Amino acid sequence: MAALTRCFSFFYKVYPILFCSWILQVLRFMILTTIVFWNLCRYAIANYKYKKTLNKKSSKFVFRRKKHVVSLDCAICLSEFQHGEKGRKLESCKHIFHENCLEKWLMQKDVKATCPLCRSVIISEEIKEEYRKLEDEGKRDHSYEKELALLLLSVLNRRCCHHSFSNLVFYS
Repeated sequence: MAALTRCFSFFYKVYPILFCSWILQVLRFMILTTIVFWNLCRYAIANYKYKKTLNKKSSKFVFRRKKHVVSLDCAICLSEFQHGEKGRKLESCKHIFHENCLEKWLMQKDVKATCPLCRSVIISEEIKEEYRKLEDEGKRDHSYEKELALLLLSVLNRRCCHHSFSNLVFYS
């Protein structure tokens, strides 16, 4: 009976420590992981929609200079295509731009996602705004990721310190 009483008294001493430290930390870890995963999924879906629409409405190419061919100019940056530069040709209007120039043009805040020359729609406003919003969130707010990283570091730090301390006590 004394052994049983000792066992239950040990359980009642350990239970609050276990509940307060480990269960709450595991719950916090699960919530933070879910939030981080949800944000990554939202960004991946918006990025996929944006890139899919852009690839459907335009085609990529690498400029190769040929003899006796008139040079091509990018209407956004007003510079001539150089050999090996990447470009995009819009399918609807056949206008040609540097790939980076077109992507910067499409992501401007107050400009609709249209061709810079003829204003034909390339990407719908809903897809553009969703992508821009999540792009801005990703650049600004990493608080959940930081908190998750700190939580994992604190758990690893405690385990490392606990093991090294127990090894020192055990071997001394």
